[in-house]
Amino acid sequence: MRKKAKALILYPAVYILPVLMAAAQNIDEYKGHLSFKDVKKAAIVIKESYYKEGDKKVGDTVYTVPVKMEGVSFFSDIFRMTQDVLKKYTHLQIATDHQESDLIVEVNVAGVALRVVYSDGCFHYAGVSIKAIVLFKAADGSTVKGEHEYKMPPMGMIVEDKYLSPQDAPFLDVLPSVLYKALFKAIYRAFGISPLVAALDDADYEIRLSVVDTLGVIGNRCALKVLISSLKDNYDMVREEIARVLSVLTGQNFGINYDLWQEWWQKNKDSYSE
Repeated sequence: MRKKAKALILYPAVYILPVLMAAAQNIDEYKGHLSFKDVKKAAIVIKESYYKEGDKKVGDTVYTVPVKMEGVSFFSDIFRMTQDVLKKYTHLQIATDHQESDLIVEVNVAGVALRVVYSDGCFHYAGVSIKAIVLFKAADGSTVKGEHEYKMPPMGMIVEDKYLSPQDAPFLDVLPSVLYKALFKAIYRAFGISPLVAALDDADYEIRLSVVDTLGVIGNRCALKVLISSLKDNYDMVREEIARVLSVLTGQNFGINYDLWQEWWQKNKDSYSE
C-alpha cells in the first residue's frame, strides 16, 4: 500500500535556541605548527551530548526547550570517521593506550532532535541541529581547535511513521559533514595545508566538500590556488561549492569555468597574502 506523505503544520511556540555546547576554555591563539611538528601518536577522546525539543509553559506562552536524551550515542561512527581521516591525511598513529600518546584529539559532538507537528496531528523529529568541536591537545599544553555547526530544519513533507521518536531523528544525515569540517579545520591549524590538498582527492565527496569549506575559511593565496585547481573535480556538487566559495572570497563570478578562473588568477594572485 502506498504511504501518504504528511505536510508539516507550524507549531505555535516561541523557539529558544538551545546552547549546544559551552566554548572550550584556554584555547591558545594559533601561532603555527611547531608544537605539533614532532607528535606521532594520538589518542581519540569522544564526548557526546544529545537533546530533544520539549515544551515549557510560562503563563499562556509555550517555549521550546532542549531536554537531555539519555542512552543516545554515535560513538562508533564518530570514532571511525575521525580515525580514518587522521590515518589517511596526517602522519599520526592511533594509540590504543592514552599513556602512550603525545597528542589528544578530543571530539565534542552535541546535537538536538528538532520536531514539528505534521498533518497527522503528531510530532515528528524530522530535523536536527549538530555542533562539533575538535581539539588537538599537544603534550606541551598547546591546543588548536576546529568547529562547525549546522541546522537541518524539519522537512516540509515526510512519509508516515518516520521520525516518531527523537532517537529516530536524522542525526547521521548531518553528522559526517559537520564532523569533517571541524576536523579539517583543526588539522590545518595543527599541520598546515598539505593534508587538505591530499584530501581533495578523497573518494568521499563529503570529505572533499569539507575541505573546500576549510579552504574558504583560510582564504589566503595558497587556499585560492588550491580551490581553483580543484575546479576539475568530477562531481558537480563539489565544483559548484568551489565556485561559490571562490566568488565569496574574490567577488568574481566565473562559475565553474576553470579557464576563466585561471586567467583571472594569473593576473591577480600577487594581491593576495600568503
